[in-house]
Amino acid sequence: MILLVIVTILTLSVEKMILILSVLALLLIETIIIWKMGNKLEFWHDAFFIVLQHLFIFANSLESINHFPSLLLLTITSIFGVIIQGLVLQWFFDKL
Repeated sequence: MILLVIVTILTLSVEKMILILSVLALLLIETIIIWKMGNKLEFWHDAFFIVLQHLFIFANSLESINHFPSLLLLTITSIFGVIIQGLVLQWFFDKL
């Protein structure tokens, strides 16, 4: 499994690699902002889990997120997740 991921990463073009790394960097920055904003999150990985939930499954985290800027960031992340899932579905159906 790890070997497959490594081979896939090595076969990506430079532009795709930069795009993937920039998205991961933005998600990490968002994680740190949400974690440091004084929400009910003790560890950074709790904030990262919430960000990933909003990216992929549109999770509801109102019980642990208290500040409007955090909710705004997570809403933008959810919209970005919808766009990513739409592009993946379009790519999948184009391959069929």
